[in-house]
Amino acid sequence: MKTCVSIGALLFVACTFLSAQKSPLWGDLQPGNYNVGFKIITLQDQTRLNKEEQPRTIQIHLWYPAAAVKENKLMPFKEYLQALSKTQARLNDTALKIYLKNNLNIHDEAAIRLLNTATTATASAEHAEGQFPLLIWGFRNSTTAYQAVISEYLASHGYLVAFVHPQGLQPVFRWNQTSPDFNDIAYKLYDIEFALGYLNNQSFTDQHHTGVLSWSYGGETAILLQMQNASIDLAIFLDAFDKWCIENAAKSPFFDAAKATIPYISFADNYDSTTLKLLQEFKYNELKLHTYAQTKHGNFNSLESIIPFLYKFDPPRWTQGGEPAKIAYELICRYTLAYLNHYFKQQALQIPTASAPDILVKPQTFHPSALLAPSDETLVTMGLKNELDQIRSIFAQFPELYGELTYTYLADRLLSDFRFEDALHLFELNVKLFPQSPEILMTMANTYLLFERKQDAKSILQELLIIHPKHEAATKLLQEINK
Repeated sequence: MKTCVSIGALLFVACTFLSAQKSPLWGDLQPGNYNVGFKIITLQDQTRLNKEEQPRTIQIHLWYPAAAVKENKLMPFKEYLQALSKTQARLNDTALKIYLKNNLNIHDEAAIRLLNTATTATASAEHAEGQFPLLIWGFRNSTTAYQAVISEYLASHGYLVAFVHPQGLQPVFRWNQTSPDFNDIAYKLYDIEFALGYLNNQSFTDQHHTGVLSWSYGGETAILLQMQNASIDLAIFLDAFDKWCIENAAKSPFFDAAKATIPYISFADNYDSTTLKLLQEFKYNELKLHTYAQTKHGNFNSLESIIPFLYKFDPPRWTQGGEPAKIAYELICRYTLAYLNHYFKQQALQIPTASAPDILVKPQTFHPSALLAPSDETLVTMGLKNELDQIRSIFAQFPELYGELTYTYLADRLLSDFRFEDALHLFELNVKLFPQSPEILMTMANTYLLFERKQDAKSILQELLIIHPKHEAATKLLQEINK
């Protein structure tokens, strides 16, 4: 039998190939089966008026699976930064360069290159056929520009990704505000609910699968949105499920732990003892905690992590720079996609692998059955009295909650109480429990230096470099000791 291919089919394949190229901002991330569209939808909520007695204006910045386009019309990155404008007026390149310099220390040449770099998205492209799961970002300043890479990536794999931005009300970054403004949070929640109502009425939206994404203080609105909206099926937190977000959310009248019954997936640089205690406020059916070594808060958005590495400018001080930033961010994106495909598309959970295995600490799964775990004080007492065998039995009894970093936190507490010998003893037991962990070995080396035991610190670092020869921090510290 002969196979016939029409000219129209060939043209369609050619058009698809032409527009399916990925942005250089993606690093080694691979696109899915869809082109990516991006558009800004402006809505007016007639039920709420601003100070001028006008309807509240809300923008939805939407990434979506797009049909093939006939020519390459990929947007430059500067279009995402337009979200910084408080009005409908566009910001010129000079204003955008000033923003990049003042906020990210990106100077002229690198700034111009970044502003004009092609993204993977085509502005206002035609939607691909079909209905797609909807993901909405918890409210956080500048999420459109800061989370553009992961949003494009997920759209290329068949997801709608939306960020809701109230026009004329630039959100305030309140890192040092101890008491949240509940009226402000309420408005943000209403904005997101209003946007969800609009998007769920569109022909391209799969109404049966909705998730919430968040970064940083966006975790507050993500937690509260999930508790208020029964249609949310999954919540993913990018360094957004910590003591600050949980404590602030818990103060809100919208907080209801009994409604936290969906899977929570959390990625972070660490989980301190306060955060672990706060988890006991929740009654959700499942929480997966992922810890990424060699990362800081800024590593969980693209503009402060993978982009500085690719464009060779220094990241902010709250970001761990270098190649680990690229590897960690790509791994976060792939893990996020794997979980979404598992929960929303019923695919087997495919665990991504890292080119540098020491970046990812093994994920821990927290279940309600772990709520009766012993207190930190009890663990310290038991560990110091009965040493290694007793600690091993504790790990065997509570594997879901306690991992290799738990005893580091406990030892840190002992140090803060001036119990130096007890802390050192606990650090050394931790090394025996986890002799392959770069995080634990680095902590042990630094602790030995604190006690002025340079030779012991050198021995630990040498062991670490045998296991992880490319560990930059260990190499640097060893060089400093040898000076």
